[in-house]
Amino acid sequence: MLSIPSPDARSASSSATDICEDGRNSGSFSIGCDAATEAWRWEYRAIEGGGSDGGGMDPAGAWLGPRDATTSVLANPAASVRSTTFIGRRRSGAREALEEQYMDVLERTVQARPFEAKLGGDPSVANKVRAFLLVRYYRNGEWQDRIELVASQPLWAKLYFLVRTGHGPEALAEALQYQQAIEHREDSFVSHFRSWIESPERRLPKPHRDHIQSIYNAHMLHSATEDPFKLALYKLMGRLDPTRRTVPLVTNTTEDWLWFQLAMVDEEENGGLQGLADVLLGYGERHFEPPAQKAGRTGVWASVLLMCGQFERAVAALWEHPETEIEAVHMAIALAYHGLLRVPSRAETSDMTPLSLSPGAPPALSLSTLIWRYVRQFVRMDAKEALQYVYTVTLSADQPGGIGQEQVEIAWDLVRRIIVLANPGPAWDELVGGFRADGTRFSGVIEQGAALLKLQDAR
Repeated sequence: MLSIPSPDARSASSSATDICEDGRNSGSFSIGCDAATEAWRWEYRAIEGGGSDGGGMDPAGAWLGPRDATTSVLANPAASVRSTTFIGRRRSGAREALEEQYMDVLERTVQARPFEAKLGGDPSVANKVRAFLLVRYYRNGEWQDRIELVASQPLWAKLYFLVRTGHGPEALAEALQYQQAIEHREDSFVSHFRSWIESPERRLPKPHRDHIQSIYNAHMLHSATEDPFKLALYKLMGRLDPTRRTVPLVTNTTEDWLWFQLAMVDEEENGGLQGLADVLLGYGERHFEPPAQKAGRTGVWASVLLMCGQFERAVAALWEHPETEIEAVHMAIALAYHGLLRVPSRAETSDMTPLSLSPGAPPALSLSTLIWRYVRQFVRMDAKEALQYVYTVTLSADQPGGIGQEQVEIAWDLVRRIIVLANPGPAWDELVGGFRADGTRFSGVIEQGAALLKLQDAR
């Protein structure tokens, strides 16, 4: 598992199996353990954005389907009101996927070390977090250095991990239960924490943030002994000091670091999700997939790109590795189905790479290039199957500026190539149609699927 506290800290830590069995390491599954699977999971949650079918509510309160929510974003990403709404849902979905993943790790860790966890019969998530903290940070009768005890327990860590696993209401309940003890140390914390948890956007009013900033500057910023989990909670609540992207003990793994960045993102400041994407692109693939650690880690960079909404780059990253080419193709199709894949114009499409990076324009990915490179491997053996893939090119027919119509025409061209390359005989007749022994004509699968190719006249 890769630890990325800063661009200059590129050390590896333990594997997911070690974590679950030992419980004392970074506490999170490595993305690289099954990067393709995680990428699919995160893509779905990023598309879903916390909803049930990829839709959501627009600012006027109207329900948006998966493509409705993205059509105007592709058309004008900077000016669209829906763009901000959609980006917020996408960021929330990615963050929630990481929260679910961490809860799974937490439960496995507790189950793997029941003697140390001392879970007991209380099934609440707060009790599971308490047990997890015992496994992670309690040794030989002592808590790890810098962990502050409040009401005889590591309360800051407990609140943080409840938030980290997506249990904000439970975290607030814990804070209210121990409010007196907390306010003896931090007299305004519970008030700010409550406002933050109850805010749909996890965004505090400016007076609250200013107060948190003053506390942070005065007591935490340069302290070498402050509880790191309390520091993390203050940074999250106030979205403080965003350029300091790490917190000791808190952001030790790729997943922890990514979750923290997503939780800190503010679309009104510091470039929002795109600003985070720019930071990650500055780190580059080698930071997340060092050449010396390639074995078993292919797909980490693609997963990271997915988390920050760089869908086209993520697909291209998967396509660059032979072992994940199939995942790249099917992920691109899923993104196109949901209206999340930006495709280039014919003029911008390259024969060298499916990814187009034009100055001053967002990244675009040629789905048709990807599809053809994939199906040409088997088109002679199974032209009918190749045709099913070509149909997906027209999923981008609604893209603006004439690009959509170009995609339809490209799909037609690919169908022609399939017809030329298809083996003669019964399979060819099944593809294009033919005549029976009695002289009657029968249609082929191309004619039957004419609507999928946007053909008005099947003949």
